[in-house]
Amino acid sequence: LPYLPPPVNLPGFHRATSVDLCGLDLFLSAAADPPASCCMFPALEALSLSGCHVDAAALLLHCPRLRVLRAAGCSLGHAIRSASLQELVLENKRKSTGRVHVDVPALKQLTLSINTPGELRLSISAPIVEKVLWRCCYSKPAAGIGPWGLAMVRLETAENNAGLSLRMESDDSSLGSFSFPQTELSLAQEIEEHLVLTNFSVLDLHFNTTGHAFGAFVFRLLRIHWIRTATKILKIEMGAKGKACPVNCPCDEPGNWRSETTPLINLQEVEIRDFGGEDHEFDFLRLILKCAPRLKRMTMRPSHEVTSSNDDWNAKIYDILKVYPSVGCNVFPN
Repeated sequence: LPYLPPPVNLPGFHRATSVDLCGLDLFLSAAADPPASCCMFPALEALSLSGCHVDAAALLLHCPRLRVLRAAGCSLGHAIRSASLQELVLENKRKSTGRVHVDVPALKQLTLSINTPGELRLSISAPIVEKVLWRCCYSKPAAGIGPWGLAMVRLETAENNAGLSLRMESDDSSLGSFSFPQTELSLAQEIEEHLVLTNFSVLDLHFNTTGHAFGAFVFRLLRIHWIRTATKILKIEMGAKGKACPVNCPCDEPGNWRSETTPLINLQEVEIRDFGGEDHEFDFLRLILKCAPRLKRMTMRPSHEVTSSNDDWNAKIYDILKVYPSVGCNVFPN
């Protein structure tokens, strides 16, 4: 068994309003249920922790006036509860986190960056939060569709909207081999775990394609009602095409996705980066134009393999877009 050093009892600082504590991997201890007269930090408003282990639920009972909590590389237990906290920053990229419970009714700003070994159990209660930067990376995908597994979720607020970013890894990526059912349910449930805010309008998809087709997956994802209705701006970025897609690869299933009729009635803008001009990519372009009656703008950034003088590529783009004169199209070099 690994050696665990004995916990270090925290001293009290009754007049301190700001504390910056670098624990050097120390295990810190605080009384779990202190009386009001025995709070160790009764005046504390800002607390920064780095590289320590402490039960945050117990520690925060000693900080009745705390407004800002920042923790980097810390083990804080599974629960963070505070009636006074307004800003919370948690960054823990070295250690895996499988469960997070946050109950902070006065929270206005949340920044969270974690790694998780698989399925994440998450509970966030922050009803008035306004500013969010949320990033969670999976060491092994816990959900997906077919050969696509969820590798990262990022949720970030901007001035006028919020953006949901998903990074999808194929089953032959560095995350190992995996395969998921051809159903949206488990993926939808896993993504919902991360939605501290539900009013996002930008959906940003990053694919480690390695030659795989992506159109079937995107339309399976857009079948999910709350994703389809929220998405006004769709961004797609494709990674390096390291090798050809194998014959009968499930990435193109179901085979009838090209005849999809799901109406994308709220979609107004589409941006595709690293568009290579494969047949399945042009099929996706045709279908997204067909299913989005309110589409206003299409932005294309061709991959490095496609030059601006590629007449065949340019002709295909023109032939597809001329059917939709109301859609403005911009093509930029990558």
